Amino acid sequence: MVTVTLLGFSAGCVPIGEGSLEHPFGTRSFWALKIRGDVETPVAVPAVFIGSGPNVVAYKAVDSGIPDSQVQRAIDAFDSQISPIEHSRYGSPSDVDLDGKVTLFFLDIDDGYTPGNAYIAGYFNPIDLYSDKSAYSQLKRHSNEREILYIDTYPADVQSSDLLGTVAHEYQHLLHYNHMLIHNYSEETWLNEGLSELASDITGYGPQTSRLNYFWNTNDDSLIGWDGQLRDYAHVYTYFRYLADIFGEEILTRIFRSPKPGIESINLVIQEMQEMADGNYLTKCGDHQQAGYEYFDCSYRFFLASLLNADSGKSGVNTNTFTIAPYTMTHKPADIPTAYSSGAQILYPYSYRVLTGSNPGITGSTSFTILYKSGASQYIVYNHSAVSLASGTVTASSIRAPAMEMVTVTPDSPQKIHYDVRMDPSAVEKLERIRP
Repeated sequence: MVTVTLLGFSAGCVPIGEGSLEHPFGTRSFWALKIRGDVETPVAVPAVFIGSGPNVVAYKAVDSGIPDSQVQRAIDAFDSQISPIEHSRYGSPSDVDLDGKVTLFFLDIDDGYTPGNAYIAGYFNPIDLYSDKSAYSQLKRHSNEREILYIDTYPADVQSSDLLGTVAHEYQHLLHYNHMLIHNYSEETWLNEGLSELASDITGYGPQTSRLNYFWNTNDDSLIGWDGQLRDYAHVYTYFRYLADIFGEEILTRIFRSPKPGIESINLVIQEMQEMADGNYLTKCGDHQQAGYEYFDCSYRFFLASLLNADSGKSGVNTNTFTIAPYTMTHKPADIPTAYSSGAQILYPYSYRVLTGSNPGITGSTSFTILYKSGASQYIVYNHSAVSLASGTVTASSIRAPAMEMVTVTPDSPQKIHYDVRMDPSAVEKLERIRP
């Protein structure tokens, strides 16, 4: 199922009473979120002003633990690198408080982090673009009435450039939300996250090797579905890294500004840009399968083929083999895992599994495709249906026992995710825009 980033708050939030953010001179408080699963609890967090620049103003929570020097580093990076590059590549922000600046708020996001698990590195909350009065009266929520990004300081390494990559990631979400409001549409979450993942790269804080190397943990994960897990971020990052490697960063601009959401957007943009991939994209793809979204379907095939160095394949629609002309990615995951499994398979839309063996075949499915490297004993089987599970049997001789080499997330090397504050259309309709 495709998860859509909608415009309003998810259910299950804990309402809070109307409170005051009065503060001593030089300090103030911001409304932030305590996050436990899908439950969001608004909390007032005391903060202190650190500094500002032409496009940004920065605060840190009084107990954040981040040195002022690192906040100033983020201010300088936002003004000199992040905002000018993202404005050029993506679009412009709103300015609901008429100060011409984006607020960076550095705090230990209350996400229940425990060592050895992923942590929430940051988020953008769309309700901050609406009036606090209407947010409280309609939803019992509060707005900071400004463009603001929430950036985590624990367990994030505040001394590393990864912190600046998080700022770049969240800023794309702010820009994208403004774009959706202007053009009155909702974007699919996986695409929105893909653009944010690449925002870190194009602003100079990539490539994200941890995402690439975690990619092989994404078997059984749908590219176009979304549940906010680490595997989702690794999947969309590696796919969007492929798009940028093959078509150039211009493809990110076109996807961001496309009038269509999700698969439709990418299919249309690749169709327009296929000459940049050195030839006829569909001809080089072989027997593309997804009717209506052939260019997107071929992009996923080339993406997987480039990881395997595949040069041919076999379709579940028929048993005929086909030849492909794969494109080479500049940035790739480290190593292909040794094996996964054969036999009965159920795969989500645009998900994959890895096989090793010989003479692969497919029965009982019209949505499976196998890609393989001639003369080798490694294969990738994937579901090329965009709308449904695919069931069938994959056969190959000499299959080794499942032995996926998983990436260990250790306490001294936490991996980050980004929280998706979701809103629904009915909730947005109740809110008062501060300014269009």
